[in-house]
Amino acid sequence: MLWGMFRSWTLVILCLVAFIATTTGFRSLVPDRLKNEWYETKKEQADVVLLGSSHVFRQMDPAIFDEVRGVQEGDPRTLNLGTLGMELNEEIYLLKQILNHKPDALRWIIVEAQPFTIDFRNDNDYGNRRVSWHDSGTTWRLAKSGYRSSLLAEERWEITKRHIAHWWYRSLNLGRGPDAVEALGKDRLELFEDQSALGVADDGYVPLEAGTENSRNRKMRQAFLKAPGEMFQGAQSILAGGDGGPPDPELVAVIEEVESLAAEQGVVLVWWLHPNLERYSGWRQMHVSGTIRHLIAFDDPERFPDFYRLPLRYDLYHLNKEGAEILTEELAREFVHQMGEAEAR
Repeated sequence: MLWGMFRSWTLVILCLVAFIATTTGFRSLVPDRLKNEWYETKKEQADVVLLGSSHVFRQMDPAIFDEVRGVQEGDPRTLNLGTLGMELNEEIYLLKQILNHKPDALRWIIVEAQPFTIDFRNDNDYGNRRVSWHDSGTTWRLAKSGYRSSLLAEERWEITKRHIAHWWYRSLNLGRGPDAVEALGKDRLELFEDQSALGVADDGYVPLEAGTENSRNRKMRQAFLKAPGEMFQGAQSILAGGDGGPPDPELVAVIEEVESLAAEQGVVLVWWLHPNLERYSGWRQMHVSGTIRHLIAFDDPERFPDFYRLPLRYDLYHLNKEGAEILTEELAREFVHQMGEAEAR
């Protein structure tokens, strides 16, 4: 009887190991998303990576950044890995992916500081990109955060179920069969149609201007121009909002994790705050406490008033091309200053 139980459990364990190995190997055949695959082809050419949402994709020009920091021909350069709609949880997942497979050239990752939330938007739900960042560690962290949150029990459970469902889709590679078949015998970048995401100069940057905007961008701009008062009200609320308040404990935990991982790999993380219309909680206090070593904050209408005026704004949430160029210059100057101070210590 004991032998039969031992043999049964052995078979269960072997099946589980085989399942994990198969799903992991299968997932390696199909890329998570375009810029991650593109980075694999560029990573040995870049010492700086810019990571974040459309605030990076649409507003951080690597050419200007490299000009300010004095990059010469043949030197490692800056790559923009910003992606439309990227939120903090996806950002942290990709940051870990980069650090866990660190190329020799990489020295700095400049990351957009974003609000911590356990929820996520419903657009393109269960799409490959959304499913891909729901690995076990991320899903467990978000489930714990949901359990500890102040949301109603029903809301917590609904959000947690969605995260678990995405994790299940990822674990079973549901819907990825056609992608794997298509990938056979092809270069990974051949699988993607939206090559515009790689930027106008093959550096990942696409400014908001005529020719690169889409219908959604135009609608957001028209709404902004009709009622720009919300921007001015947001600027005033920021000035009255103090430092944004304390961080969520789960935010502190995950930032400590990636800061430690970066240090182990010899990479410096630099966090930056966009000229937002609200002050995200936690980031300033984490900087003061030493949880993060480097923070560059533009959400300050007194220090950076032009970012809160019509000439440099494209819409309520983004700067236009001129504003993006100025923002990139300011970020690069502060980056050079902080890195110079760090090396001098």
